[in-house]
Amino acid sequence: VVTLSELAPSGTGPSVAWGDAAWSGDGITVNDDGTASFVIGNNTAPTFTGTNEVTELTGRFSVTKNVTGPLAGEVPEDFAFTVTSTYDGLPQPASFTVRAGETATSPEIPTGTEVTVSEVRPAGGVPAGAGWGNPVFVLSDGTSATGSATITIGVDDVVAVELENPTIP
Repeated sequence: VVTLSELAPSGTGPSVAWGDAAWSGDGITVNDDGTASFVIGNNTAPTFTGTNEVTELTGRFSVTKNVTGPLAGEVPEDFAFTVTSTYDGLPQPASFTVRAGETATSPEIPTGTEVTVSEVRPAGGVPAGAGWGNPVFVLSDGTSATGSATITIGVDDVVAVELENPTIP
């Protein structure tokens, strides 16, 4: 009697979840513990298949826009800010718009992916003679970064990022 079992697959990265092995074939018995057995006899040639289901694990990130500074109240409600994201495997930067007080959420991204989020410098939106300071990204752990931020996508999670744009008179 030969008993087959499978070691947990490895080397696939954090975005892959392996299902249990499924055994099938002529002359094979599937056991309650997930193994499979067959008997080798004279002139026998058992055939079997081991199948694993693989699931891609994903998560997302969100960006909430906050306009700060002495002229924040003068920025039109419909003024849109453009945010970009890049990561390995993405052929070109993804971009989306978000308005003050709103939150935009990314599409699904493989778990474990490091994403760099940045903002296209806004043009307009403040009174003549005023301007925009450097954008500040505030991460969920309380740390902040000026200009851009790098985050890691979690499993079935939304990594929350706040993006502050200071107005400068």
